[in-house]
Amino acid sequence: MRLLESIKELAAQGYTFLKSTHYPDHAFLVSNKVVLMKEGKILTMGSPDEVITKENINILYGIDVSIDMTLHGSNMCIPRFMKGK
Repeated sequence: MRLLESIKELAAQGYTFLKSTHYPDHAFLVSNKVVLMKEGKILTMGSPDEVITKENINILYGIDVSIDMTLHGSNMCIPRFMKGK
């Protein structure tokens, strides 16, 4: 979390970062643009709120998620467990 805080602070000062992650929450916390890739190809790109959707996460990872607003003003991606599996 300290690294993400530092990235966010430096980005606010005008620095640019390229970060690769499999954690959608990290993108919600520090990114202003997101590119989703699958099998080496760009699936979609745009703001985190536009791109990180339950539909796109299902396409990427084959899991069902909820995208919920947290108390801190940032979205969170929460995996949903399937009943009976």
